[in-house]
Amino acid sequence: MANKTGRHYNVGNHKGIKRNPESIRMGAESNKKGKYFKCLTCGNEFWRQPSAIKKGQNKYCCRTCYFQSEQNKSKKPHVSEIRKKAIGVLSPSWRGGITPENIKIRMSADYKIWREMVFQRDNYTCQKCGDRTKPGHYVYLHAHHVKHFSQFPELRFDISNGITLCKKCHYKEHSNGNYVA
Repeated sequence: MANKTGRHYNVGNHKGIKRNPESIRMGAESNKKGKYFKCLTCGNEFWRQPSAIKKGQNKYCCRTCYFQSEQNKSKKPHVSEIRKKAIGVLSPSWRGGITPENIKIRMSADYKIWREMVFQRDNYTCQKCGDRTKPGHYVYLHAHHVKHFSQFPELRFDISNGITLCKKCHYKEHSNGNYVA
């Protein structure tokens, strides 16, 4: 096949010509760096470049053989299943149950429900200054115990013992009015 200049496209190009595997091994291929390996699945011999050998790609001749070997392997348990078994004393990061009781209660589902119920009752508005979140103005709300959390354990989850305060008013409440913004 010739182009406009009269030159042939495929001159010197040996596309499609199959070479004997022995001549490949003995000829120019012997100058290349790399090695021949035997496939662990099918037993075929294949050649790999040094870069592929460094990556460890010298066990299987093709993806089909690799996936076939993966199917034959036993399945490892999923990470979530392993973590479920490593809770509490069985966890490698267990330090003897040192979490204070106060933090356990404040992180509990009951406490989160109590806090949300107090916010809903007060319509997400600070009961001291009347501030609330508006477009362009965010107010961080706290659920404050009217009667102290530590002194009245029976009232910890009583909704009538809670009041919604903004962050500034809540700090003023605990610092006896000495809060500096």
